[in-house]
Amino acid sequence: MRYRKKPIVVEAFQFTQEIAEAWFLDKEPVPMLCEISMLGSFNKKERKVFEAYIHIPGKVFNEPTRIDFGGWIIKDEKGETSGCDNETFLATYEPVPDHDE
Repeated sequence: MRYRKKPIVVEAFQFTQEIAEAWFLDKEPVPMLCEISMLGSFNKKERKVFEAYIHIPGKVFNEPTRIDFGGWIIKDEKGETSGCDNETFLATYEPVPDHDE
């Protein structure tokens, strides 16, 4: 017998250089970053972010997840946060219209 994964709707955003710059240089809030942290190196005077990544505490085997630029942060229907690389995200998820009909 074959099975199909039930469709679920999640919130997600892609981690980009622009998000890191807004967070480190302008202290702008980042969506869904309440229980996860962003780490990196930057020079505020030169307005440069040299390296940045998001650290999600471990849920699988207590191993933390590191999301680099291009990766996605996902909040599922239970409110749990996880992450995945861009290729996996694009193969697994598709956009959902704001108002399902």
